Amino acid sequence: MRSKSNSIFVDRNNKNNAKEALNDAITKMKDKKLKVWVFPEGTRHHQHGLLPFKKGAFNIAVQAQFPIIPIVISDYTPFYSKKEKYFYSGGKVIVQVLDPVSTQGVCLFKFYFAGGWVIYRKFGK
Repeated sequence: MRSKSNSIFVDRNNKNNAKEALNDAITKMKDKKLKVWVFPEGTRHHQHGLLPFKKGAFNIAVQAQFPIIPIVISDYTPFYSKKEKYFYSGGKVIVQVLDPVSTQGVCLFKFYFAGGWVIYRKFGK
């Protein structure tokens, strides 16, 4: 199933496997001209606000020289029950597609900072 969906799973408990998965992602992106959907926080959480971003997604973009298009999704916790795994009616989710952040000739640190800052300014208040 994973191969048919072109999914890449990163084993965060094993650095070597994680690095191999990221390198595989870069190769697939370049060879097949794939777009990659990532969650830069690395996991889901139920607190308010953002978690620190992981570097993996930014590393992939810089090495592949592909831009990142940040997509910001608003908080839905006011109308979602974690316990019941249920969305109540009457809620509103705002999805914003931000301007692409170029990776051309950019070092990882600068790109990591710029990409995270763009999203934080838009959402992390």
